[in-house]
Amino acid sequence: MSQIATALLSGLLGALIVQLLNWLVASRAAVRRFQAAVRVVLDELQANISNLKIISNDRDPAKSLRLVDGSYRAVELILAERLKPIARQKLGQAYVPVRVPRVLYREVPYTPLNTTDVKLTSQPLHEQIDAALAAMREARDILRSYLPKGDPTAGGTE
Repeated sequence: MSQIATALLSGLLGALIVQLLNWLVASRAAVRRFQAAVRVVLDELQANISNLKIISNDRDPAKSLRLVDGSYRAVELILAERLKPIARQKLGQAYVPVRVPRVLYREVPYTPLNTTDVKLTSQPLHEQIDAALAAMREARDILRSYLPKGDPTAGGTE
């Protein structure tokens, strides 16, 4: 009976060890996926910040508006699993002008020289652009805190 109990106990202990190792591997993989998601969104935010700075000086921003959110959309659920609620909220706010770019400019009528046609052009709304820049910078800074200290891939600066 002692050998049977020992064998059962050994088998149970072995199964527990295997489960623990599987859990550790899965946990580490989830952390790596999350950090990779943070990195690609940081890169995308930095590109959007650079584009917004260009747009704010553009005479017709509607034609040159090139804000993107593909990376964020692709990893949104991965980020949502681990980001704190305030970080999720700030990140969502940073992407509002990307998803609704019309908030960054207004259309105004104009008449080109030598014609009687009235056309529409756009003018940047500097207050909204400045607010969008501030929201993106804040989201970028919050996301950086989710990467290890000294991580060289924590996103560029301006």
